[in-house]
Amino acid sequence: MGFCRNRHSLQAAHFICLFKTNFFQMKLFIFCAILFLGGIFHSIANPFLPLNIPGQTHSGYISERKIPNGFILAEAGQVAAILIAEDDHPGLTRVAGYFQNDLYNVTGYRPELFVGSVSGRQNVVIVGTIGKSSIIDQLAASGKINVAD
Repeated sequence: MGFCRNRHSLQAAHFICLFKTNFFQMKLFIFCAILFLGGIFHSIANPFLPLNIPGQTHSGYISERKIPNGFILAEAGQVAAILIAEDDHPGLTRVAGYFQNDLYNVTGYRPELFVGSVSGRQNVVIVGTIGKSSIIDQLAASGKINVAD
């Protein structure tokens, strides 16, 4: 006997299956349309959004002018090198690569990425994990950086 005894039962089962498939496709289409329209709205509204949001100023950290004892991340076609320790987490190399790409996208110059040590560089960004990076731990032990916070 089976599931479908006659032609009408088979047609009804086929209709239900089509309805479920089309309903899923319709939900997927609506979801994609919302994402697409949200992206369009964001890209149109983005130039009109305020740049200075109250409570989110970085004036104490970032400057477009040279300041005494300041760290220069990028200047006149030069960007600071990036250094990570060999004994740090393997995923940190990927994160340092993302940072390298960000600096390239902003400045147009790709900083060098060093693993282990670097010599002959004036400005170096050290990326590391407290307790895992020998470079960070050595700087903390010598009192050159504060890792208490």
